Amino acid sequence: MLSKLPVYLKGVLTIGYWTGTCKAEILGLTWDKVDLFNKLVFLERRKNDEDRTLPLNEELYQMMLAQHMQRGNGRPFVFHRYGERIQSFGKAWHTACKNSGLEGKLVHDLRRTGVRNLIRAGVPQSVAMKISGYRDARIFARYNIVDTRDVADAMRKVSQYKQDKRLARAK
Repeated sequence: MLSKLPVYLKGVLTIGYWTGTCKAEILGLTWDKVDLFNKLVFLERRKNDEDRTLPLNEELYQMMLAQHMQRGNGRPFVFHRYGERIQSFGKAWHTACKNSGLEGKLVHDLRRTGVRNLIRAGVPQSVAMKISGYRDARIFARYNIVDTRDVADAMRKVSQYKQDKRLARAK
């Protein structure tokens, strides 16, 4: 899908995919809240009244460097179109989804994907909540949708556990 988006939106998708951060936080991010030297992004309070510091992994750092090179003089927003803050991008998003065979996907689905990726990668829920900006575990759970793949993985883990237990008793 990334390859189908206009250049000005690739960074928006990248940070959303890796972190599950909400669209408004991403689009409102300004360069005074980015520390490229220390690979940090400072996200200001939103609904949950808590600032967050987001360390950048290598993919996000490289994306931020690319954004910085496209910055231009006096452009405060990390993600912009012709120097102006991006307000919405529904048409570009829907076109990219259609061209990627993902018709019907919503921008908000990116938030779910980010959360699920964090959990599936083994990130503890409390840390995943901090990264994605959730304070309420019930709200977070709505985004961490369990599907058949998750259940199959769980069943494999139980089988492996039982097998390991049998082998340990046999010794």
